[in-house]
Amino acid sequence: MSLTNKQLIVENEQLRSRVLEIEEALTAIRNGEVDAIMVSGKKGEQVYSVSSAETPYRTFIEEMSEGAVTLTKEGMILYCNPKFAEIVQAPYETVVGSTLSRFITPKDNSKLDSFLAQKTHKKHDVLIVTLNNTLFLRLSIHLLPAYLQGVNYLLNFRS
Repeated sequence: MSLTNKQLIVENEQLRSRVLEIEEALTAIRNGEVDAIMVSGKKGEQVYSVSSAETPYRTFIEEMSEGAVTLTKEGMILYCNPKFAEIVQAPYETVVGSTLSRFITPKDNSKLDSFLAQKTHKKHDVLIVTLNNTLFLRLSIHLLPAYLQGVNYLLNFRS
């Protein structure tokens, strides 16, 4: 099948645009402007962190005996460590991208929502919540700094 001159020009413009986008992404990675890369594959979306000084810290969070979650202000789980998935008795792959409300009793969801709505940068408050699997957890919530891409929370769970 042969393409017309007009089709070749359009295809060339599309390819140039894609190459420019890839070059911009590579430049951002090389300049240290990227912390992680999300890749979609056979196992779904996976996050790969760019190796740097944060690697020991990330290993600490992954291996600690408390559950840890990064949460958006809407309640979506951006990240959780394996311990949190174990606490809520759900496969890790199904926890990230879901909402925290999925794991907390309805009574405590409203309590959590109002608690998150009143958070400030200075508070490091604690809230007791009940999970759907009847575990009681002590939840410590910290508002992350604004330079970390918007309003997000770091939650630590202890039984």
